[in-house]
Amino acid sequence: YTPGFEKTYFDRLVSLELRAPFATNTTTSSTLTGDSFGSGSDTRFGNLTLYAKALLIEREQLAMSGGLGILLPTASDINVAYANGASLLKVANDSVHLQPFLGGLYTPSERWYAQGFVQYDIAANGNRVLINSSGTGLSNAGKLTDSSHLYIDGGIGYWAYRNHATRGLSGVIPTVEIHQNIALQAGDAVNAGPFQVGNFGGTSSLTNMVVGSTFEFAQRSQLTVAYTTPIGGGSDRQYNGGLQFFYNQPLGR
Repeated sequence: YTPGFEKTYFDRLVSLELRAPFATNTTTSSTLTGDSFGSGSDTRFGNLTLYAKALLIEREQLAMSGGLGILLPTASDINVAYANGASLLKVANDSVHLQPFLGGLYTPSERWYAQGFVQYDIAANGNRVLINSSGTGLSNAGKLTDSSHLYIDGGIGYWAYRNHATRGLSGVIPTVEIHQNIALQAGDAVNAGPFQVGNFGGTSSLTNMVVGSTFEFAQRSQLTVAYTTPIGGGSDRQYNGGLQFFYNQPLGR
């Protein structure tokens, strides 16, 4: 879940957005018993993201925006302990990410539109790794630095239904989108005694397709329902498919 809000300034030419994700089935703590790991699930808050956005170009059929996202390390650290409670591993959530982006919207007619988005994600610092490699307690083993990523998104949509004179359903907009996620470096790793911690999968490239529809109500609020699935990806695939729900409610107008 990713609730958030956005506030515009200077005649809606600039905006600030806050996103505050949380998950209800995530795991940040595990227990090592013999050769197996055990873990439970809990509700945890993720990393807060702040976005500063600006409208760069606004024409009759074209609009472009740009800005910077700052991801703050507000999520929990990762911890692994022995069955007796002694700590084995801690990966601190320290990394701040900078996410500059450009987006564009092209509307060749009253019904058709195309939109695109390019974002670069780079870690400004690493995450501390502490390992109990000698059995005497946690000690600093180094830092894991997240790979930089490039995100490229594109999609088209069509206003299949539009009604400016109703307080109910005022628009139906089927959409198709392609999302590309490219890791630009191999994952980082830390070694301490017999322990190795990191991402050993190398670089990755994921392509996802999203098919759905947005329902507009009273020309104001929007509900989007979509299905997403990976296209190819091989061992990089992180899921087989999923449903997505988005709700947007403008305030103050």
